[in-house]
Amino acid sequence: MFDDLRTKRDKYSDELTGEKIKIAGVESEIVTIKAGISRLEIAISTNNVVIDECLRSIEQNNIDLSKLNNLTDVSTTSANTREYEERLRKAKEQLVKLDTIKIDNQTSLKQLEEDRMNLSTEVSRLQDRKYQQELSLTKIDTDIEQMQERVWTEYELTYSTALEYKQEFFDLKQGLQTIAKMKKEIASL
Repeated sequence: MFDDLRTKRDKYSDELTGEKIKIAGVESEIVTIKAGISRLEIAISTNNVVIDECLRSIEQNNIDLSKLNNLTDVSTTSANTREYEERLRKAKEQLVKLDTIKIDNQTSLKQLEEDRMNLSTEVSRLQDRKYQQELSLTKIDTDIEQMQERVWTEYELTYSTALEYKQEFFDLKQGLQTIAKMKKEIASL
């Protein structure tokens, strides 16, 4: 009987230790994921600043382009015309480059947002897993307390005092047979 209780207690202690280890692992994963989310948020913020700068530059180039296109002064010399045409060509090239940068940054931003969402989902999943393990841990603690209370109720022994009666190589089957035999004898009295 004591070995059965001891075995159950040892089993629950092992399960309790295992659950504590799992919880520590999950908490470590949560910290790592939160650090990843922070890193992604910083990258998103940086990309937003670059996009804003690109948009301002595009806007300025559009203004310059509009000014160049609106030149109607026929009296300008061909040198001025060539200078304006060259500036216009450079502005168009820069506009194309900035559009490419903008598209790249938007693609990067979209990927970072997806990564952040995936990490948030993973954090949520890990927090749920941690909650389930804490529930399991609480159940194990309750089972151990109930087992100790049962030993006290039936034998008026605490765990430490019950250890004095511990038999190292106790045969559980033989012990159960002996218990059944004694209960029959008590019942016959």
